Formats: sequence, C-alpha cells, structure tokens
Amino acid sequence: MKSIQRPQESLVLLIFVMTHVLLIFVMTLAVVVIVIVVVVIVIYVANQDQEIIIFLNIIIVLNIISNHRLIKKIKKRRKKNNSVKNSKNPQQSEIKEENNENENKNEQPKEEPKENNQNPNIKDNENFEQKQFNEFLKKLINVESQIEEAKVNLANNPDFNCEDAFRLFETNEKGYLDKEDIKKGLNLIGITPTEQELNILMKRFDLQKNNFINYADFFDMVVPFDKDLRPAVENRQPKSPDNFSEKTINDLKNLFELIIKTEMDINNERKNFGTLRLKLKDIFALIDKSGKGFFDIDEMMVYLANNNIVESNKNADLLFIRLDKNRNAKIDFPLIEDELQILY
Repeated sequence: MKSIQRPQESLVLLIFVMTHVLLIFVMTLAVVVIVIVVVVIVIYVANQDQEIIIFLNIIIVLNIISNHRLIKKIKKRRKKNNSVKNSKNPQQSEIKEENNENENKNEQPKEEPKENNQNPNIKDNENFEQKQFNEFLKKLINVESQIEEAKVNLANNPDFNCEDAFRLFETNEKGYLDKEDIKKGLNLIGITPTEQELNILMKRFDLQKNNFINYADFFDMVVPFDKDLRPAVENRQPKSPDNFSEKTINDLKNLFELIIKTEMDINNERKNFGTLRLKLKDIFALIDKSGKGFFDIDEMMVYLANNNIVESNKNADLLFIRLDKNRNAKIDFPLIEDELQILY
C-alpha cells in the first residue's frame, strides 16, 4: 500500500503546483494587459479632464493590491500542504534532519590542537618590567655596598670626624651646604665636578628637597652605617680640617669620586626604563602585599629573598636606607617613583 500511495501523493502535489503556476501566469498576463490598456487610455486622455486620470490611477493601485493578496494566499496554501506531507512521514523527516546536522558538523573546520607548552618568550615579555626593576635593585645594592666600603675606609682613619669634614665644605658657617659650597669643597680635595655631576650629587643627598644639604644629610653621605663605626665617628671630637692627614683627604676624595661615578651610572640606567614606570604600581603591590600603601624592611626582605636579589641582610639594610628618604622606616610609592626619576 505504501508503494501505491506515494506516487498518488506526488501526482496530486504536481497537479496542485502546476495549477498554481498556471494561475499566477494568467494573473500576471492579465496585469500586463491591464497596464497596457491603462497606458493607452492615459495617453489618449492626457489632454482631458484631470479627474479621469486620477480615477484610472486608483483602479491600477487596487488591481495591484488584489493581485498581491492572491499571491500571498497561494504561498500560504503551499506551505500548509508541505507541512501536511511532512507530518505523514515524521520518521523520514527526522532522519533527514539528523543527516543535515551530521553534514553541517562535517563541514565545520577542524580546530588545530592547542600546544600545551607555551612560548617562554611570552612569559618573559609579561615579566620584563619586574625583571628590569629587580636588576635595578641589584645595581642599587651593589652601588651602596661599594660606597659603604669606601666610607668604612675613611672612618678607619682616627683623625677623621664628620664635623671637620663638613667645615671643609662649609666656608661661611651658615649651617648647610649649597651647590657652590659643594663645588668649592670638592675642588679643595682635588675634584673638579661638571655642572651635571653637581646637580646629581645635590639631588641625591638633598633629602628635604630644599636645594641644600644640611649636616644630617652630609653625615649620611660620608659616615658608614656600620653599627660599630658609626657611633665611633659620631663621638669623635672635632679639631680642624687642617688636621686631616693626607690619607684621610685621599680617602675622602675617593669616596666622593665613587659617589659621583656610581650616581651618574644609576642616572643613565634610569633612562632605559621605558615601560617600567607604567608598571611600577603593579610591582610595588608585589612588595606591599597587605595593601597599606607602604612597606617596611621585613616586607622588602621577603621580596628580595623571593626574587634572589640580595644575599645578606646588611646589603638589604643599605638599600632600605637609600630608599627611605623620609627616615620613618616606611617606603611608600612616591619614594620608589622618586628613585626611578631621571635626575638630570
């Protein structure tokens, strides 16, 4: 029975389609004839009364609307017949849909397998600024270690004391040193600094940023932070800068030459930072993990140890002293930003 019903259904559908096609053709032909007649009439009565032309235009519009509605009804019936046909063979339609889905899946482009191993260069680029910052900290530690060693050599001279060294630079007893005083004092011990070197020296040790170096700043400049030598130098009684031995003057000269050279090198290093300053807040947050807005010596020690930056607590202390320009045992973000600022 199934083999007989299918041809009959196909024949009925074919007759239905052909009937509708013929009907559409006849209607289209009728519209064309009407249009031609209307055009002829319009041409004929072009010089006649305007009302006739308006009436003919209305007839044309109504004709077009009626044809449009008829075509719409034909399409609606065709769609209904197709749905009825599909409902008679639900299993066949489901199989057809599954086949279509499988074909679509096969046509989708295959995704290339993702590599498990990431390119190490990507990770290096992500951590570039932090690595650059860590290298800068290492250089600061190295600089401060060299300067501390030179200070120790100077302090081991029994005739050295800070007050007489300060008087060597302070010629008019005003209690502080300006840039001209520094220049004259350096000339006295055999150093002829350039203008750039003087500016960098002043900016490095002018902790209050008032364009002069007071006695406390000068004391930190020339006296070691060694827990034994520092109080020993502080307790020495001043006599006169004229009492300094030739070795003491030479050690003082070596100290200032080293300070000038290393600060110039550090300043040149700052010029190569590029994007480091943009990432500085993120790096600061790695040290200040509690989010207080500052970090202390213990937090800095943890960061230095985790990143293999420092080998001894003594070197870490020297770095912290350099960064702690406010002398309050706290390093906030502006102090780190200031350290990375190009001085000249």
